[in-house]
Amino acid sequence: MTRVEIFRKILFFLVWYVVLYNVVFLILAPSIYQDTLDMIGVGIIFTIGLSDAIIRPFSEKERDVGFDKYTGLLFISFLMSPVILALSFHENRLFITEYLPIWDSLFVALVGYLFLITGGIFTIIGRIQIGKFGSGILVIEDEHQLMKEGIYKYVRHPIYAGGVLGSFGSILIFRCLFFGSFGFLYNFFVLYVRLKQEELMMVKEFGEEYLNYMKTTKRLIPFLF
Repeated sequence: MTRVEIFRKILFFLVWYVVLYNVVFLILAPSIYQDTLDMIGVGIIFTIGLSDAIIRPFSEKERDVGFDKYTGLLFISFLMSPVILALSFHENRLFITEYLPIWDSLFVALVGYLFLITGGIFTIIGRIQIGKFGSGILVIEDEHQLMKEGIYKYVRHPIYAGGVLGSFGSILIFRCLFFGSFGFLYNFFVLYVRLKQEELMMVKEFGEEYLNYMKTTKRLIPFLF
């Protein structure tokens, strides 16, 4: 890994996680820092984000391909994430604690941690296995190979699955319903539309091999979906 790549990874993590999240929290929900359960969740998100930034390759083709509309929707999803969490924090304080106290419990938050950590494991394993072919844009890399082993033997899109599981986990960690569900549904929609485009691209590149692979695997949840 070159110094330039290391610098880009550090900058990516600092901008997308440390700066973005803290600026949003300080503006919209400064008291969130006093909520231990929420901040543990944020810490897990940061840990997964840092691990992903370390593993994730930066494709040189990004400069040539640029953003398509699906990558743009994913970009909006990243920007929205801390806003959704801040609004979820207020929803919990203003509504859940008073009208649905059973949902505002340690048990619900612990289940949320389980979903978030499981999603992180999916994402990290997927990143490690796919290696240099896992850039953040929809593009066929030089010498691109079809991964069908490991976690990819059971699910075609483990990185997207990790995002969906993590988004659902956030609903539980922040003990919210409305704003968290909105964020989850938006993330699921964006990732599902994007994975459909990715599959079309893979069929075009690998043809019958990928079509046969699709018959033996699930999209997001092993053995189910």
